[in-house]
Amino acid sequence: MEALVERAARESLSRICPKPRKVLLLPPDVSRAHSGAGWITRDLYRFYSQNADVYVMPTLGQHLPHTPEQNRWMFGAIPADRILVHDWKKDGNRLGTVPADYVRRITGGRADWDIPVKVNRRAVEENWDIIVNVGPVVPHEVLGFANHNKNYFIGLGGKEMICASHMAAACYGIENNLGTLVTRPRDQDPRQAGDKGAAIRFQQDFQGVGAEGAGEEVSLTDSTGPWSQPIQPLRCQR
Repeated sequence: MEALVERAARESLSRICPKPRKVLLLPPDVSRAHSGAGWITRDLYRFYSQNADVYVMPTLGQHLPHTPEQNRWMFGAIPADRILVHDWKKDGNRLGTVPADYVRRITGGRADWDIPVKVNRRAVEENWDIIVNVGPVVPHEVLGFANHNKNYFIGLGGKEMICASHMAAACYGIENNLGTLVTRPRDQDPRQAGDKGAAIRFQQDFQGVGAEGAGEEVSLTDSTGPWSQPIQPLRCQR
């Protein structure tokens, strides 16, 4: 598995930036440590830090910051001064707004307010050559799927973004947020009211990839455009 993580990292060099000077790793927080995201983050840090300035920012959302003990348990020997803390109440940088008429249309009229898009200012303002999403893509009762775009717009989101999107999702209903057996066209998908709606408008500024651990597979997702595109999964051969 370690070899697969390194292969995924090398793929990011060939597809995004061959000689990165500054890299940001975005793992989930300790509540999702069972996914293996901690050791994947540790291995990615070891790889990129050979030639780049690397930082880790757990995508806390509204969760409490890690204690030093939790960071050591999850991320091993990554230096404490390289692990940044997201403060959802103070660190948001306003990128724009998902307008109320769009939210109203996507939720069938059950939510009718603007969703302000705020993302951690360090992630937005600093000159990162590569940003890596780390962790599993799994169902999420509010925004359809955890990780992926949710890492940016909720995990690193500001208070207004998190509260407005979660309230819209609650009004629309968990069953609808998780989707149906019949896949809807993108312009009819209610989950676009939150992180996907924000991604359509604002994600093009991120030079990012996703390293997603799922059983024996590590996949890489190119997030450099307004819609993330999958890159060929890397599978472990027994």
